[in-house]
Amino acid sequence: MKLCKYLSADGLFGLIRKGFEEINDFCSSRRGIVLTDALMSAFAMFSLKDPSLLAFDQLRQTDENLKSIYHINHVPSDTHMRTILM
Repeated sequence: MKLCKYLSADGLFGLIRKGFEEINDFCSSRRGIVLTDALMSAFAMFSLKDPSLLAFDQLRQTDENLKSIYHINHVPSDTHMRTILM
């Protein structure tokens, strides 16, 4: 393993995503949002320090960085995120 490859935000996010991909998704009620995307969305919300799910939802609708930086294909809405987290 080459260490320098992982000493960047992109490398770190890639390692986190890879770890999330190894978790089995037993819940099929996410309506097209895979568990990895839901977990990466929660990680993005935490790392961006959004004050609320609604603030994150507003960012989700206007910012393509969530998809390009965090490699999230489908970002859940605030309501959907609440459902997943419960």
